[in-house]
Amino acid sequence: EHDEQATRERGQALSQLRLSEERYRTVFDQSPAGLLLFDSELIVTRCNARLSELFHNPEEAIVGYDLHSLSEPGLAAAIGVARDGALGVFEGRFANPFNEGKELWISARTAPLFDACGRPAGGVGIIVDLTESKRAEELIERLAFNDTLTGLANRTLLRDRLRAALLGVARAHWQVAVLYVDLDRFAAVNDLVGHAGADRVLQEVAARLAPLVRATDTLARWGGDEFVVLLGDVNGEEAATRVAEQIAAALAAPWRIDGRQFALSASLGLAVAPHDGSDAATLLEHVAIAARRAKAAGGATFRFYDAEMGREVSERVRLEAELRVALERHEFVLYYQPQVDLARNEITGVEALVRWQHPQRGLLPPAAFLGLAESTGLIEQLTAWVVDEACGQAAAWRDQGAPQLRMAVNLSARDFRSERVVGLVAGALKRSGLAPSLLEVELTETAIVEDGAATARQLEALQDLGVTVALDDFGTGYSSLSHLRTLPISRVKIDRSFVSQVSDERRSAAIVGAMIDLIHSLGLEAIAEGIETQEDLNFLRGYACDLGQGYLFSRPL
Repeated sequence: EHDEQATRERGQALSQLRLSEERYRTVFDQSPAGLLLFDSELIVTRCNARLSELFHNPEEAIVGYDLHSLSEPGLAAAIGVARDGALGVFEGRFANPFNEGKELWISARTAPLFDACGRPAGGVGIIVDLTESKRAEELIERLAFNDTLTGLANRTLLRDRLRAALLGVARAHWQVAVLYVDLDRFAAVNDLVGHAGADRVLQEVAARLAPLVRATDTLARWGGDEFVVLLGDVNGEEAATRVAEQIAAALAAPWRIDGRQFALSASLGLAVAPHDGSDAATLLEHVAIAARRAKAAGGATFRFYDAEMGREVSERVRLEAELRVALERHEFVLYYQPQVDLARNEITGVEALVRWQHPQRGLLPPAAFLGLAESTGLIEQLTAWVVDEACGQAAAWRDQGAPQLRMAVNLSARDFRSERVVGLVAGALKRSGLAPSLLEVELTETAIVEDGAATARQLEALQDLGVTVALDDFGTGYSSLSHLRTLPISRVKIDRSFVSQVSDERRSAAIVGAMIDLIHSLGLEAIAEGIETQEDLNFLRGYACDLGQGYLFSRPL
């Protein structure tokens, strides 16, 4: 009985051993990690299919490999530690010994194996491939800190490097220069070569500018057609000026994209720390201000930031805030200047002119705020109020029994850009009950030049409503004759800069006379602005000018 019991126990032990061996073999062979066994001489005795796949070599080529040959000292050290009876760890780049030139990024864990007497007899290595995850991390990092189109540093990386450079300014008392590069008239280049071509232009700009900066400097794409150069440890304005001139020269070289040739230049703003700012945000703000000043000067030049620019910007920001409040509080009023039929000496219409009744500064003329309203987009809200108010006033005069007067209101280029003009005018006419024939919209040639086709469509729609159109400031634009020929214009206003000189300057008199003749030959009416003397009036009547307005008749009321 005792022998039978021992036999049964041996059978059960062998069965359990076989089961354990099967489980071990299954885990070893099916493991998602690469596994290898090595002996006390660091010779690989076994590996699984995942390790074979990882190393791109069959198992029989890996078994027998001498791990002393590993070129990566960190991994070799982890294997040696396991052979000596301890745990080892390695993570990093690893050159595949079975596939020359193939580099992996792995995480390895090693552990010792012991013989029956408890002595170290080799070890096991567990290897996980981190290559794809590392590539993903690197891609995420590139996307986070580099511009995808040009490969340059982006805003985030630029700010980080600028902050680091400014720490050096504070500690070592060196100087840092920042250059803001704003390409001139890039919208026209975009129209010429298309979006894909414009992207290649931006890539070429990056390629031309890159050799101009040192390895310790930073060239970044700020966004759109704007780039920023960070120059660390420089000799003040002298170094910044030299780089600005090199940038201008690089961009001035011939440009040819998709067989189309064009010129390119940039407006550059320059600032030097710590004089022009001691923190990144201030320095970047100041250099952008200087670039805008360079662009306002006509472009293709550079300007250093100075304190006066900062004061102007501060004033502009303050005025913009006050302008927004003024629109909410209805601080604007309309003045009206009569338009006179010069032949009959009768008032036939008025021009609505907006004024700002500022609570502290008093009554402000349009020149004090219209430019800012235009650039900020507030002009659209202001125009809507002006058209509504003017139509309401014209209807009120009519209801009071006054003679019917044509009401002229000014529209800006920004109004036409948003393509809201027709709905805005139609709504004002409906609310006031004013006849469309008693409303005239005036626009300058700037509004036409920006997008002639879209403006023409809107003017034709206004004409369909019954509203008349006048071209303002005639003679000061770029393509007046084509506009007179193609657009639905009823009247043309001759600018005051010509009219004011007709009594004293023969050339001005000749120009105005020719203008009136041209306007009449096209079947349009001529309106002269800025009539201030009887001599001006006599001259205009001599050329049969149809209408006039100016201080001779009345100031705006």
